[in-house]
Amino acid sequence: MLARWMVAGVLLVLGTGVGGWGQEGLSLAADYQMRIEGTSNVRKWDADITRLEADFILSAPSDDAQIALLGASIEKLVLRIAVEDIRSKTKGLTGKIHKYLKKDDQPDIVFELGQVTDVVPVEEGVLVTALGVVNAAGAEHEVTMEVGLVRDGEGRLLVSGSQALQMTSFAIKPPTAFFGAMRADDDIVVYFELTFGADGTP
Repeated sequence: MLARWMVAGVLLVLGTGVGGWGQEGLSLAADYQMRIEGTSNVRKWDADITRLEADFILSAPSDDAQIALLGASIEKLVLRIAVEDIRSKTKGLTGKIHKYLKKDDQPDIVFELGQVTDVVPVEEGVLVTALGVVNAAGAEHEVTMEVGLVRDGEGRLLVSGSQALQMTSFAIKPPTAFFGAMRADDDIVVYFELTFGADGTP
């Protein structure tokens, strides 16, 4: 039910008429931004996610606009990150990221939406709290995340937020270097700004 109210909020943010609408896929625009940030006992580090695929499908069960609005639901929301296209500023750090994420055996990091737990209207859109599952380095970890949804001047949906994670949640031991003199912190944060439009018009 909360997932339905989430999409009702999304549709209101988009200003989209839903009469006669049964199912709609949303395409990820090429101008997305997504990066990972972390720290060590020596300095901060970051890496850009340069290839991201998304499956985002909304559906509604009725041709009646009001019923469709209230009954709208998320059919699917999956984000897939290619590990080999996570890039840092240095070749050495990029290689370590690929190694610890098991690039060859686990080529993708996957997030899948599970359940929406809260939707709060804000000045320019809605703030959604949702549960989901992240699969990375062959391990799954449940997360709770807050995501902002805003409509831009072209009618596209802007999805933004940040997600705190820990390496050890995916059985990854925080790396060290220089015989242990440099130690990465367990905590990392993933920042994202994603733009979605109707399929065929990203």
